[in-house]
Amino acid sequence: MVKQLIDQGYKFVKVVNDTDAKAPVALSGNDYASVQYPNFDNDDQMDQSFVVHLVHGSKNVTDTKVVHETIHYRYADGTPVTNDYQATPVEFKRTGIEDLVTQNINWNPWEPADGSFVAVESPKIADYTADKMVVDGQSINLDSDDIVVAVTYVAVPKPTTT
Repeated sequence: MVKQLIDQGYKFVKVVNDTDAKAPVALSGNDYASVQYPNFDNDDQMDQSFVVHLVHGSKNVTDTKVVHETIHYRYADGTPVTNDYQATPVEFKRTGIEDLVTQNINWNPWEPADGSFVAVESPKIADYTADKMVVDGQSINLDSDDIVVAVTYVAVPKPTTT
């Protein structure tokens, strides 16, 4: 029975021989399997009893969410102008303690509470104009989705000579 409880997430604390309620004795052993039970059954007319002390086991847990920003630089036909810009991702993290019996988790607040991506100037390409000369900085928080921005380059019309 005790092993089943331990398997369900309870943590062993101690075993007490409380046959004599006035003077209970804790038995030695650091875990349930190592408890040393003495030969105490010397009175067949009296029930001997042990009390097993258990508590809910727990473990530390971590949860993370990462928000990315990607900027695609493309010509009007969709071909890449240059490599995409990848901002340093912003990682939101929280820690908590999970009760191994109930599976309830007590979470600490997310850190950081919010974040941001800086403004990014679009690369200059000879004979082309970007539809966004600067991709504005973005404030983000835990609820933010990844940010994907497309910058499209179109050819600058060449002057005609007559």
